[in-house]
Amino acid sequence: METYTFPQFPSPWSTVHLALFDNLSNAPEIRRKLISAAQMDGPEGAAAKREVEFGFIDASMLVSRQHLITALQMTLLLALPADLSGSSAVVPKTRSHNLHSEILLTLHTNNIISEAIKKFGISDSTRTLCVVRFGSSQQADVWRDMEKVVQGQLVPLSKLDSDEYADWKSLDKLYKLSELTRLPLTKEEIREKKIAAVVNTVAVKSVT
Repeated sequence: METYTFPQFPSPWSTVHLALFDNLSNAPEIRRKLISAAQMDGPEGAAAKREVEFGFIDASMLVSRQHLITALQMTLLLALPADLSGSSAVVPKTRSHNLHSEILLTLHTNNIISEAIKKFGISDSTRTLCVVRFGSSQQADVWRDMEKVVQGQLVPLSKLDSDEYADWKSLDKLYKLSELTRLPLTKEEIREKKIAAVVNTVAVKSVT
């Protein structure tokens, strides 16, 4: 598990906790909890929402750690006002349910939240899962909350920088990378160009 601080953003949003899980065994259960929490009201609903207060990203749709970090920064950039003088009083403005689901929208190539959830969110067949939480909570507390929800093997985030998890067939189609495959380059050079193209797509999405 890793914790990053983005000092250009106000607290508590400047802190983000990330964990990568392999061999996920309870994806259907997590999805059921997310759907149930979204439909519940009152104190019971608030408690259910707190339990799953994370961003759940299918790691097979991430090409690198930089891909993820860029998406997190762009999510904050779009959700927080240009004038950050309000510090902790600042409330993120999102187009989706919350800041965590907004990450999926940032990763996707369009602004349709239902499609973003389908492409990047957790599904019943998800086996590798990246879990994100914004906020200034202590890492130990965040990890305790994650363990209550996610059943899987914690692995280093650096694994995102390998091809171990990436579903290039789906990624090529979504990010329109097929032409890069035909370039007269080595396999590794093509991979590097694809990664750069994906990261750049996320980085410039808000200005296109």
